[in-house]
Amino acid sequence: MLGASVVGAILRQSAGVTTILGDGQRLGFLLWAVLGSIALPGSLITFSLVSRSLRAHFRAVDRIVKQLETFSVKDDTVSHCCTVNHLDRQTGKKIPCDRVILEKCLVLWFGSVQAFNEFIQNELSEVFKKLTTSTVPYTWIVAAGSPLLWFYAGTATYHLRTENYTAAARMVFYIPSWWLAIGPTYLQLFVCLARRVRRQRQSACQEVLVNLGCSMYGGFIYFAFAFFEGFWYATFGTDVPSMAAFSMVVMTICALIRCACCMPCRPQHGATEHGR
Repeated sequence: MLGASVVGAILRQSAGVTTILGDGQRLGFLLWAVLGSIALPGSLITFSLVSRSLRAHFRAVDRIVKQLETFSVKDDTVSHCCTVNHLDRQTGKKIPCDRVILEKCLVLWFGSVQAFNEFIQNELSEVFKKLTTSTVPYTWIVAAGSPLLWFYAGTATYHLRTENYTAAARMVFYIPSWWLAIGPTYLQLFVCLARRVRRQRQSACQEVLVNLGCSMYGGFIYFAFAFFEGFWYATFGTDVPSMAAFSMVVMTICALIRCACCMPCRPQHGATEHGR
């Protein structure tokens, strides 16, 4: 899902390179138009498929939680030996009952079969509920976004080799802004929305519209961040102090957004089944 951010970075970098070729504005606009006409439909389709998978995942977790909350060894388990009347199909000899053996083990481990049922209903179900109340862990997103460092490594090396230390210093603040702040926030907001609208719709048309809505939401978030970045550079410039301030402001804003928008997606107790 960080693909949109990476594609955006490539487009921005490519458009910037065209300024070296003489008629930079016209070539840059043409490049944006051509690549944008290809990337936009592809992004809508890709994010719609991602949204579909995420919503299906959260619905599956809801079903698991519901099953665990009412779990009973007697009612919800089946032993193969009982289905064949405890007879070996090949020899016809009587075979021991697996259920009896397992229930004796449960008594040794938990004190009683009912205690095991309560453990599943109360403690194990709470563990699975965490899967419905959280987005992708921040550390996972940061690790997945580490290729951004390699993407900009060539540019940074070029600046150092040409002794353009100011440009290299600007990248020191620019890269963490997207890698550690904007990218994780972008992804967590998208996953949180998919969790909120996870309920299965009645028709295929409604399902497509919901998935497209999630995709457009992801695009809106990206362009909002890109607009804020452009506004900052146009207002305060692109010198090193401005880039450092931008990085600090963005990290603060993203931290506040994650706390304000991702935390409320925790459902109330007993309300995890359907979503919206």
